[in-house]
Amino acid sequence: MTLAGDRLTLRELTGADLPHLLRVYNAPRTLPHAPHPPITSARARQILRQAQAAARSHPRTDYTLAITLTATDAVIGLAALRTGDPAPAGPAAQYGVAITPDHWWHGHGSQARNLLQDYAVRTLGAHRVLGAGNTLILLGAAALPADRAISDPLYHDGTRADAPARPCNPAAP
Repeated sequence: MTLAGDRLTLRELTGADLPHLLRVYNAPRTLPHAPHPPITSARARQILRQAQAAARSHPRTDYTLAITLTATDAVIGLAALRTGDPAPAGPAAQYGVAITPDHWWHGHGSQARNLLQDYAVRTLGAHRVLGAGNTLILLGAAALPADRAISDPLYHDGTRADAPARPCNPAAP
């Protein structure tokens, strides 16, 4: 699966992405905001295997994707999207985005979020899309943090689909 924006592409993880997983998870500037300690190479391999297995599952409920710059294919972060059991109001999805600090403040997190929300609503039929609540999320976990305030609504076939506000970045300058 590939989601393409004007500056970013979200794509499936490959074996070559192992060093990028370590870089995203272990960036010194993000660790104070992370819900986990630095990860080991063994844990990164496990996350990679889980993401690749999820990509082959049907129906697919877990998407862990590399965030790349479209112009260069350089990996600058990770994105996660998870769907759950349909809620009474319709199916729901949760997402999270982790961008390496050298790419903060360029709108990359916002574009990755928008690509995930659009896919969740238009392709997966989600009626509610909830975002992670911190700069760095625990990708590869069973669940992401619960919802935040509702921001600009998404519409699909004339029906409003909730979209949470972008998370607050505690490392803001």
